[in-house]
Amino acid sequence: MEKLKELLLIPGISGYENKVIEFLKKEFSNLKYKYTRDNLGSIIFTKDNSNKDSNLKRIVIDAHIDEVGFLITELNENGTVVIESVGGLNLKLMQGQVFEVWDTNFENYNLAILTFPNQQEKDLDLTKAILDLGFRSKKDLLSNNIKIGSSVTFPSFYQENKDSILSKSIDNRLGAFIALNLAKKLNERDLNFNINFVFSVQEEVGLRGSRTAVYDLNPDLVIVVDISPSYELEGKDSPYGLLGQGTMLRHKDVYTIYKKDVVIFLRNLFNESKIKYQNYFSFGGTNAGIIQLIKDGILVIPFGLVARNIHTSLAIVDKKDLEETEKGLEILINKIDQNLKTKGILLN
Repeated sequence: MEKLKELLLIPGISGYENKVIEFLKKEFSNLKYKYTRDNLGSIIFTKDNSNKDSNLKRIVIDAHIDEVGFLITELNENGTVVIESVGGLNLKLMQGQVFEVWDTNFENYNLAILTFPNQQEKDLDLTKAILDLGFRSKKDLLSNNIKIGSSVTFPSFYQENKDSILSKSIDNRLGAFIALNLAKKLNERDLNFNINFVFSVQEEVGLRGSRTAVYDLNPDLVIVVDISPSYELEGKDSPYGLLGQGTMLRHKDVYTIYKKDVVIFLRNLFNESKIKYQNYFSFGGTNAGIIQLIKDGILVIPFGLVARNIHTSLAIVDKKDLEETEKGLEILINKIDQNLKTKGILLN
């Protein structure tokens, strides 16, 4: 799991994903893929295919690589900084949280604690929060190469136990890790379709990167790999999103009602292959929400697993859920490949 740890701990909030991109370029460097980048910053890896039939179907695996965090918007004379959130953050979990404030080159960071000066707990407002780095002046900030526009991430925590992985940026570096592993498994195979792996940027601030990255590819199918919140510790009266209950069979979220035949296809596939899965309805969304609206509409399949404490310094996923998700995704690709070879169709 050292590669996963390395990927999870790379700093890369929305719009600042270049360190993650460099990691992926290195991982793909010895594989049979060519890459391009679009103007928004997403990176697209295209697998070489000995079958040059121009009528081949095209499938895209999409996984966003940005994480939530903050940008510095003001340097105070007393050495503290004012921040603005990047992506959705749970206000009740921010007070007293430790963060890493990165220099402009992403080479070094200073620890900081988030606080709400002169605010009552019931009136907390993230727009009035500050980060205290222990400095005494604006000069101290500047001498540490901390400027307006510097990025702030959750701290670089990572731990495993027999059941779980705990880390920052589980959403969605774990999804990117799943996609990367699939790309490696397919490297030496000739497929009955063309395939692209899209590692998209800026999902956390409006599903932006996947829209531009997928548009010109014009695929027949996009499989969106993402990590979604577990609701088991949030007091919600919901049986959905439980750790240890397998990969997700996603029915609906705020952006997408998944096609009934897609849900039935996945359910049958999971049952036939003995993949452990759980039904899932989400209060959030994924890149599928914007991809499905490209051009005259693109077929989307959701894939992934749930995490507790998502968008915090220690999101938690179940190792067996990860295993079931990786197995299920590989089985799905094999099924599509077989369908296209024998029947000329994607799903049946």
